[in-house]
Amino acid sequence: MEPFTILNYINSICEDFDNPLIPWDVKRPSESDVITRDDEDNIRAFCCELIQESGIMLRLPQITISKAMETLHRLLYKINFSFIDFRMVSAACLFIAAKFMDTPKKLRDMVSVFDYLILSKEGAVRPIEVLDLSSHKCISLINGLIEAERFVLKEIGFSLSYKLPYIYLSSYLAVMHANKTVSQKAWNFVNDSYRTVACVCFPPHTIACAAIYYAAKYSDTSFPDINWWEIFDTHLEDIREIGSEVIAIYGARRRVEIDYMYRMMRKCNVDASIMFDSSFGNGPPRIVAPAVKEMKVSNRVTPSSSLSKSRSKSRSRSDSRNKRNKHASQRHHHNHHNHHHSKHGR
Repeated sequence: MEPFTILNYINSICEDFDNPLIPWDVKRPSESDVITRDDEDNIRAFCCELIQESGIMLRLPQITISKAMETLHRLLYKINFSFIDFRMVSAACLFIAAKFMDTPKKLRDMVSVFDYLILSKEGAVRPIEVLDLSSHKCISLINGLIEAERFVLKEIGFSLSYKLPYIYLSSYLAVMHANKTVSQKAWNFVNDSYRTVACVCFPPHTIACAAIYYAAKYSDTSFPDINWWEIFDTHLEDIREIGSEVIAIYGARRRVEIDYMYRMMRKCNVDASIMFDSSFGNGPPRIVAPAVKEMKVSNRVTPSSSLSKSRSKSRSRSDSRNKRNKHASQRHHHNHHNHHHSKHGR
């Protein structure tokens, strides 16, 4: 029987879900000569900011927004940035999380909010025109979001049942008798940790301890002079690793504009239309690799090609119909001729 500890008690009242962790120093799929780790961190930070702002506009709870960010981080550990459209994939992560956390939103609301946000970040002239829900663009965006949802779920293996630090944080704060200031800073720290890879590299109880540690540090609050984090089965080295990653997002390194994201797309030769028919905003110029372009052109059906195909099909049907009529006429004439000869023979 396991010894009674606070961590074991909280684990017993949490749902028994595995929380697969990703090694901190593992090479990410997007890392290459083109994209450095700092670039990849900036890409993640911008996508998380986009999810956060969209979630607020859609009036989603923070726990749903955090789940969407975690889904995005896990996806970017599975697939290279050059294979995705960050705008549509960010929307898909939020859409999936909203359904999973029982706070679903309509497709039209999701695409309308994301399109408005992307246009505003692109510097569109205000007032920004709201997306017409009956327009062809809205229908294309909805179809693209459905495709992106399937893509994300397939890549992450339909696995969304991960523990979150919030239940640990509330219990730990109660045990530590933390005041209101420390509690608020700790909650903010946990929310901000989802903008980094810490949420998929460290267990949730360690993130909760790091939140309390830095909340107390920056609010000049002192706890008993003991290694209190060891009570919660956490190491100080892990706390400092998480803290350095979260504190970095408050600096200039993570203040990313959408122009930077479009430069990364050009740098990686990304074409959003490879995966989806359309995307939010006006977007960067389409850049298609030659092999991909040949594949797309061969598979694409244009109005002129479809018209010529339909004409050729109708022409072939007409020719076959004429041949059948000609053969039938010849058979009828032959039968009539034989009948005439047999009649005179008798």
